[in-house]
Formats: sequence, C-alpha cells, structure tokens
Amino acid sequence: MLMYDSLCLTVLWEFVIMAPASDKERMLKKFEKSLSRNTAVRSKVWLEASGAPLMGSGRAELLREIERTGSLNAAAKKLGMDYHRAWGLVDTMEKRFAVKLVVRQRGGSNRGSALTDEGKTLLNLYETLERRAQKFADRQFRAIFRQRKEKKGAGKKTRSR
Repeated sequence: MLMYDSLCLTVLWEFVIMAPASDKERMLKKFEKSLSRNTAVRSKVWLEASGAPLMGSGRAELLREIERTGSLNAAAKKLGMDYHRAWGLVDTMEKRFAVKLVVRQRGGSNRGSALTDEGKTLLNLYETLERRAQKFADRQFRAIFRQRKEKKGAGKKTRSR
C-alpha cells in the first residue's frame, strides 16, 4: 500500500504542476480519499554533471559515516557496503570535484580516515540543499492542497445561533 501511495503522490504531484486548472480539479477530487492529514511529499536531491552523479543522499551518508567512525572500512560496513565500493565512490567524487574529500592514514596508531575541510564543507552544503529542497516541496504541497480545501469550503454558509 505504501508503494501505491507513493506512486499516486508522485503522479499527482507531476499532474498538479503540469496540468490545466480544470483537469487539476478533477484529478484532485479523484485522489481526495487517499490524501489525509499525515500525507507528505518527499523529494530526492542529487548533484550531477553531464549525466554523471556527483553527490546524492547515499554518498552524503557515506561521508557522514566516515566522519563519525573515523574509518572508511567501518563506514562501509555500517552501510552494508563493500569496502571497495565505498572507496570507489569516494575516489569518483574526488575526481569529479577535483578536490580531496577524505584523508586516509595507513598503518600505525593514527590509521583511519577523516573528512578534509573540503569534504566537511561539501557535506554541509549538500545537507543544506537537501533541507531547503524538502522545505520548499513541503510548502508547495501544502499550498496546492490547502487551496483545494479552501475552494471546497468556500461555498458553505455557517449558521449562527
């Protein structure tokens, strides 16, 4: 049911943005029963250049875990990812951004991984973008559906006693 609801909301969101006003009203009426107070819109934000991914929620999570654990290997394990896959993602990001994001120390008592200042900045900027995009989507979703509810109740008269 959750997958169906998500699909409906995705279709509905695209329809509301692209459709003529008369079609929007008709379509919103059809979806009205499935829309409740706890209905929310979710967005996914990623950066890409020439169709190649630069940064998304998975890569951000990997960078967060590297910073938290101090280890690329531990971060990969925590995320259920193969070490070589995690290393490849970091390497690809570093090449595409042309900046070192993770410092790796091999051997000795100081071994491990940490984000560079650039890595911390990138993660911070991405998280800010993600939060702002979600807030924007939430505001748009409320505005579109609040407008529908206001129109629906506009013709009703209230009794005074």
